[in-house]
Amino acid sequence: MKPSLSRFVIALVIFVLFGGLPASAGRIGMQIEICIEKVVDLEPERSWIPVGCEVIDCCPACPGPPIDWRIRVQGELLESVVLTFDNLPTELTKSLDIKGDAKWEGNSLRVGQGETLISGFNGDSRDVPPVATPRLLVNKERVKRLAESAAGDADKSGGKRDAGKIEVTIEQMRGKYLVNETSLVYTIILCPRPRLETDKIDLSNNTTNDNTVVLLDARNGSGVCVDDEIERGVDIINLGSILTNSTCNSEVAVFSDDNAMKLVTPVNSWTDPVTDTLPVNLDPILDAPVSVWLVTPALARAEGDLANANLLYNSNNVGISFNPTFQDVSGNATAINAITSQGTTLDIICGNGNNIQASAFFTPNRLNVYYVNSAFTGGNCVSFRNIIFIGTTANNQSLAHEIGHSFSLSPSASGGHTNGLAGFDGTNIMQGGGAGRTHFSEGQAFRMNVNATSTLNVNGVRTGTTRTCAPLTTSNICPRLALNATPK
Repeated sequence: MKPSLSRFVIALVIFVLFGGLPASAGRIGMQIEICIEKVVDLEPERSWIPVGCEVIDCCPACPGPPIDWRIRVQGELLESVVLTFDNLPTELTKSLDIKGDAKWEGNSLRVGQGETLISGFNGDSRDVPPVATPRLLVNKERVKRLAESAAGDADKSGGKRDAGKIEVTIEQMRGKYLVNETSLVYTIILCPRPRLETDKIDLSNNTTNDNTVVLLDARNGSGVCVDDEIERGVDIINLGSILTNSTCNSEVAVFSDDNAMKLVTPVNSWTDPVTDTLPVNLDPILDAPVSVWLVTPALARAEGDLANANLLYNSNNVGISFNPTFQDVSGNATAINAITSQGTTLDIICGNGNNIQASAFFTPNRLNVYYVNSAFTGGNCVSFRNIIFIGTTANNQSLAHEIGHSFSLSPSASGGHTNGLAGFDGTNIMQGGGAGRTHFSEGQAFRMNVNATSTLNVNGVRTGTTRTCAPLTTSNICPRLALNATPK
């Protein structure tokens, strides 16, 4: 592909405007400050880079050694730079010697972090030299994380602060002589934001600086009662205008990884002026003890199931972790008889709940999980919420599912299983059967924590306000079950 001569002339004019051409070398320099929120893939204006220095006896086809490029790509937010070449013959791209993290993608060369050397730019004196146009590709995930973590600091500081640099330098060498240099430098800054008057929530003790989910019940600036309005934030959460409660329910529920769910109710601190701050001090994650009884040898499976339950309950902001003890009773005939009563079906062994609770193979006031040699997946005994059985056909989500039943998402009530319910798909952990279950909704997390029948509250693991929110009941104090079905 060959650019028009007019484009090449424009490139030369721009090249001169960036500082002129000494007899031995040309230099292009660009230094720009940019706010972190505006950092996307960067296409610098006026930065075409011709091969050579465009003075007498210094061009790709001039006598003497070929022209080599030394490229340096630096900055933790910068992933790579793409140099798109016009007027570079295909046969020349094949003859160039590349040392470093770089590869051709058609007529574009993608260059990674560090230093790369390209040797052997020999051209045709009858044609215009090749011209490269750079495009800087940033690491979008790193930029997003930095922008999120810095937003609160920028709000508080009121002034801009450096947050790192992105830098690309291209040196063109003819033998040992530098004949051209291009430098593109972006200084990334945390830009001050306008201080808006707003009511706010001030979170403290957010253990891992998680992007929390906040359900807000309040009377907004228009005088309308809002119910379970979802807000997110790490520390300061700006709400705009929140008015005095009047007849509106006013409460805040906060869900976070590595912290217990926090319910602040009622909230009476809002006033009509927009200057109110509600402090919310998050508590450590709830630690639920679990006694695991291995009626059949299954230690490795049980350990894996508990580890996966910990992951699922924490990563979905439920605010609960599990502290298990394991006891192998697979060689104890008394234990086997007391626990299974020689039964093989879930109905039979759950029907023996009174005897199990009276035996030496049950720990009161905590979850008791029994791994048995029976061909079913698992079950939580409806009349004995602290008893869970895991059978031989279970997968590694079955235990987390059965614990959800123990935490009040009862299989006997419509909504205990989410199969066919609006707002849910097969990834919900309370889906009956199947694999690939990875999510609790915020509505489910709320019920597992606050329902009075949840064994979290029955066993005294959690203290505080309790409610009766049936799975499909929705009101101003019971969020809908499918609310925020995938919280991450």
